[in-house]
Amino acid sequence: MSFTNMSSLAVASDAALCDAQSSPSTPKSKPMPPSTLLPEIWALVIPHLRRKMPSTGSIRNPNDYHQADLATVMRVSKMLYDIAAPILYERVIVFDLPRFFHGVPSLKPRVNNDYDIPKVKLFRHIKRLDLAYTSVYTKQWSAQRESNTNTNPNTGSCGIIGSPAYGDSLPAQFLDILDLPREMIAPLTNDIDMAAEVSGDPLLSWSMDSRAPPLFPNLRQITVGAFGERHWDTHEPKFNKLKFTDTSHLAREDDLAGKQALEDAKLKLHQVFQNRFFGRFLANNCSPDHVCSHVSTGPFTYLHNNHFPNEPLLVCDRTPPAKTYTTHLLEQINKGSWLHVVEGGNSINRWVVDEVFWDVPVADQALVFNFFKGQFATRKSVAEMINFDRETRIQIYNLINPKMLEDVMPIIAVLAETEREELEKDRKKLKEVMLAFLGVTDEVAAQVELMDEDPGVCPACGEGSG
Repeated sequence: MSFTNMSSLAVASDAALCDAQSSPSTPKSKPMPPSTLLPEIWALVIPHLRRKMPSTGSIRNPNDYHQADLATVMRVSKMLYDIAAPILYERVIVFDLPRFFHGVPSLKPRVNNDYDIPKVKLFRHIKRLDLAYTSVYTKQWSAQRESNTNTNPNTGSCGIIGSPAYGDSLPAQFLDILDLPREMIAPLTNDIDMAAEVSGDPLLSWSMDSRAPPLFPNLRQITVGAFGERHWDTHEPKFNKLKFTDTSHLAREDDLAGKQALEDAKLKLHQVFQNRFFGRFLANNCSPDHVCSHVSTGPFTYLHNNHFPNEPLLVCDRTPPAKTYTTHLLEQINKGSWLHVVEGGNSINRWVVDEVFWDVPVADQALVFNFFKGQFATRKSVAEMINFDRETRIQIYNLINPKMLEDVMPIIAVLAETEREELEKDRKKLKEVMLAFLGVTDEVAAQVELMDEDPGVCPACGEGSG
């Protein structure tokens, strides 16, 4: 459920509270007569109830994004519902994927598919979708775990209360193999479960049914991770250990249920993090103009490519890719995370180095250049195997800012066999030498450009875009 939706339970509770506070001697107010204003007048009034929402470029207070007035108006009458719904659902922020998708049917194996149910109609209004990770709730869940672990029989081993909204949690001992901080296991488990549940049903069926229209036909902006604490790029690379780690000792030989739970957990992790099912199915259900990722490796990451033509579940062939795909680089650089790229010449991948690296010690700045070297070396090594598109466009911002070049310029000048002063004057030559320094060659299978100008406002997550 998004911030823009209020709980019907809360509304019912408020009504009950008002009834309880009314005494028999208190005269009840007369019911207000039905409005005589024309729908055309209401259509001019209701848009003014929409509150301005800030950008998602940093961690913010969720209360800044509530649209309680519009949500209330939607419950008044069908006429007001029809007027308020497109305004309320124009931008949606999602922390709870299963609840958000609740009411969207699985199209298979149904024979008579219905594409016009109420929830699907609401999805058609969405122009901007912000997908937020739940690590922001870590402390809340830790307290919940302490209070419920010994009393609630439905509490999972990871401290997450089992419910239809979240499914069965991953075994905590399985995640312990990856050496994750204990406080990360609860939110990590939760987000993986949510992505896996929604990917299997209903996103999969809507993605693979050729008769079904995209779920989000008018979606123009997607942001991922801007409301969470952005832990994903810190921990995701450790999931590669799954391929080489023996987990058989985590369950007794006679514990068939335990062994099956571990196998199911490994499959879930593989689908969510390796095959990226959620991101691929999402890309098959929308045609956004702009996508922004504050984390490049989490389970909600948007992913559009056709690397695997023989694997229908891994190919995005129903919709065109985004025009721009911006990745804000901070934690990814510190941990060397792989950056997802939208393939092909019709999209621009914008990699924006955080300005914090302008004023850090030389050793930390070196991480930035080594990070890009690793990206291009990896891309070069797997280009043929992964079927990369050589027309793919990558623009890198803030890398050749004078503050970033101050300590690396002597090395670049030596590579260019020229004086530093001359190289600083010739920006074209500087870019050529820098690309060579980063390992960008014809074998990288991408068109890489170092940008002089400031990246400006992010077209997906910046101010004024919501």
